[in-house]
Amino acid sequence: IKGFVGGILDGTIPPHMQVHYLQIVSEECDRLIKMTNEILELNSMQQENIAIKKINFELNEMLRRKLINFESAIVEKNLDVLLSFCDENTYVYADKAIMERVVTNLLDNAIKFTEPKGKISIKTIEEKTKIIVEIMTTAADIDSEEIKKIWDRFHKGDTTRGLYKTGFGLGLAIVKEMIHRQDESIWAESIDGTIKFCFTLEKVKN
Repeated sequence: IKGFVGGILDGTIPPHMQVHYLQIVSEECDRLIKMTNEILELNSMQQENIAIKKINFELNEMLRRKLINFESAIVEKNLDVLLSFCDENTYVYADKAIMERVVTNLLDNAIKFTEPKGKISIKTIEEKTKIIVEIMTTAADIDSEEIKKIWDRFHKGDTTRGLYKTGFGLGLAIVKEMIHRQDESIWAESIDGTIKFCFTLEKVKN
């Protein structure tokens, strides 16, 4: 940013190229604002400054709505998407606003990880008092050590495999804190050409 602005001020960048470079500066400012907000949000979550407001809500409908938000990206990459719910209606007890953020982030990652014409599946599994949400995508295997690091802030993995084409390595760190603040679990697995993200939610008894 400083270099481009300096080049415009001292005349190094000619007038007919200034709009082009100002557009780059504007985009980089947006990136810095996004990164700063994510750092502040992560710090707030870790310091428990964000209140958790749990309510009962229907999970399946929320998952469907969040998936629809990514329709254009799914169509563009020609992805095959499968929804599989353990029950017709599944009620959970959690912070709905936070869980919408979690699902949005995980779906965004899944679509980025998946190569064109790949597959994504979203599944719910009932296990005693918990509902497990599983988001799986066909993608290159990640070794066990790499899987452990993906939750660390600023970790972007091996970019040569195209798994982290954008972002700052903060999204999954924020997701982890959001889940843990609700006393739930989240984990990831990489098996046979798939990457699977799973998290638990408290099931509401009928």
